[in-house]
Amino acid sequence: MGDTGVADLVRHGVAVVVATRDGALRPELGRAWGPTLSDDAEHLTVCVESPPGSVMARNLETGAPAAVTITRLASRATVRTAGPVVEVAAPAPDHREAVARHVEAFVAEMAAVGVPEALARAVVAPDLVRVTIAVGAAGAAARCDHSGGRGPGAMTEPWRNAHRGDTTAADVALDAVRDCLRAGLPAPLATCAPDGTPQISFISRVRYLDGERVATSRQSFNSGLAHLGAHPLSQVLVIRPGTGEEFRLDLRYLHAVTEGEEFDAMRAALDAVATDPAHRLRGVDVHHVVRCTPVSRGSLASAVADAADPLAALERFARRLEAATGMAEVQRQALDALDDVFGFRFAVLFAPDPATGRLVATVASGEAGAVLGAEADPAAGLIGIAASRRRVVSTGNLVRVWAIAGAAADHDVSGIPMSGLPGPRSAGAVPLVVGRDLLGVLYLESGEPYAFGGRVEALLRIVGAHTAAAFAARGAPAAVARRGAAPSDGGPPMEFVRYRADDTVLCDSAYVVKGVPGRILWRMLEVHASSGRVAFSNRELRLDSSLELPVGNDNLEARLLVLRRRLAEMGCGVTLEHVGRGRLELRLDRPAELTVVPAVGMRSGAPMHATSPTPLRPARQRQTR
Repeated sequence: MGDTGVADLVRHGVAVVVATRDGALRPELGRAWGPTLSDDAEHLTVCVESPPGSVMARNLETGAPAAVTITRLASRATVRTAGPVVEVAAPAPDHREAVARHVEAFVAEMAAVGVPEALARAVVAPDLVRVTIAVGAAGAAARCDHSGGRGPGAMTEPWRNAHRGDTTAADVALDAVRDCLRAGLPAPLATCAPDGTPQISFISRVRYLDGERVATSRQSFNSGLAHLGAHPLSQVLVIRPGTGEEFRLDLRYLHAVTEGEEFDAMRAALDAVATDPAHRLRGVDVHHVVRCTPVSRGSLASAVADAADPLAALERFARRLEAATGMAEVQRQALDALDDVFGFRFAVLFAPDPATGRLVATVASGEAGAVLGAEADPAAGLIGIAASRRRVVSTGNLVRVWAIAGAAADHDVSGIPMSGLPGPRSAGAVPLVVGRDLLGVLYLESGEPYAFGGRVEALLRIVGAHTAAAFAARGAPAAVARRGAAPSDGGPPMEFVRYRADDTVLCDSAYVVKGVPGRILWRMLEVHASSGRVAFSNRELRLDSSLELPVGNDNLEARLLVLRRRLAEMGCGVTLEHVGRGRLELRLDRPAELTVVPAVGMRSGAPMHATSPTPLRPARQRQTR
């Protein structure tokens, strides 16, 4: 580990996390303070929270290897290292001074990204030990020799011994920390590499599934999670918004998912604030929660009390909407009620604009009045992702999102809306949907960070459903944004011709595609002609015998990619859009007529040309005799 990276980072208020493990390869996480690197860059010294009787204290005493991750949250700049523990002792006065300086820098750094001082100080532990780790060449040579008494081969279902002798805290039910798991906060997750060395990955989301399981995000930069299948034990550290109380979740990996409800929900939340392709969701890891324990720091506030009865607030909100007599009044009542019933004093209604295809701010509460007329991208940022994915999305800390975006200046973050609210703030976007029709998006901001996690997100789903139903009963606030709506009558119909001999498809006499991609395109056009349907899935295409896909290796994704690119190049008024994992949408800009030519008389290779796109309408089909 080079000294330049550490020296540059520790001048800022970095977050330092340490991971150890026991002989059964069960990781243990803790925060650390005052990192210093030796002059020869061979040893890193940190002061680790390690109360007497804790798992961390016992792991350090055995000389097990340790991992350290130093991260600047404002930019995500990170230094990672690991090595054997060579000394554990009480902090000397100079180390305590280094800790004090680091804490003040950490508090200032957290304030710069929107975290209140009280919340930042809540994660500072009183019980610290000085730990020196060999991180240079000597440490690398010795790393595999520190097995803590047991090697990887000795791990035989160690999760059955869940408590591990930790006397510092009692277990709590997973349901008691649901607000931590719905806050959308990044969290350190510790695993063990195949050689037994602890590793730390910062993951973007930990999501509650049920009383025994959680899901964690896996992105391109989470390479340390690749060995979970071989070494399934991990630990994640989650924080409770509002108090700073932290909890350790001991996990056992079950399986990964790359599609479905949980994957789509987590992907929407990450896409809404992503500023780098590496931050896109690649998969979701599902874990069994073996144990949940609070991190004992002595000075923390107790867990937040249950909120006021949400049903009573929902009833007041619903009655307000029921009493409204027209569209203008129901819009005003909805935004006013969000303020005086739920406390969201910054609320804006974005409605679809059929002329531009964008979302326009049409109604706003008092403090948000200055944004009227503002536009939002219908497919990017919090508002656009909520609209296009039909999901509630939120971010717990807009200030931090903007700080990270500023550090990644080569990425466009224009989809993240700015507002006039001062100080730390969080934001949420609630789609108003009836069936498949988008009536608008409610955009909310709060002066408090992490205001939209936990129960609030579920509450907003219900609020959005009530509001959408009230809008639909009184007429939509703007033209309904229908995905795959029928084309208008403008412009002549497109003439598609299919030659059965080799499945060549022409559009207005211009060659489009042939072979398997030609059969796929024609099948979609036929379905659209008969039913008006525009949505298709990879699965249904694979099961469609009329496509005659090769058995065993149909290479369907590659063929669809060729078809999509070809249609985009042609500009002939038909496109095939990827709208989700394994999901496609056929879009036509003009009416279409379909003609099938038998194998006899086939001709192909006609010159290509492009036509100007005009509005959309269902296809009409005819067949030659």
